[in-house]
Amino acid sequence: MAEHGLLAGADLRIVAPHIYAIDATPEGGSYDHSAGLYDAVVGNPLYNRLVWGVTVSAYADACRAVLDRAPPGPLLDLGCGTLCFTADTYVAATDRPILLVDRSIAMLQIARDRL
Repeated sequence: MAEHGLLAGADLRIVAPHIYAIDATPEGGSYDHSAGLYDAVVGNPLYNRLVWGVTVSAYADACRAVLDRAPPGPLLDLGCGTLCFTADTYVAATDRPILLVDRSIAMLQIARDRL
């Protein structure tokens, strides 16, 4: 995050431990009140199979493929959500800083706790 210089010169404010905001409302995004429910539904393997037609492992596989193909340096995940599928992949990617961005502070808190 900021300690890696990814946001050098940005006007950051801390909204929670290890979570920063740039020009965002203090209350976060529209998913803040339902982040836990969102995580439970979206993280459900049956939901993903029925609604999206994929296994939950497909998300982690796609994340690993992006990390493997990306050039060296920082990676940006816009709309990272709660990292219900990608947290382990990001933890294993120790060779680069990864900036996680989401409008929902509550989702970022869940993602941070997963990491």
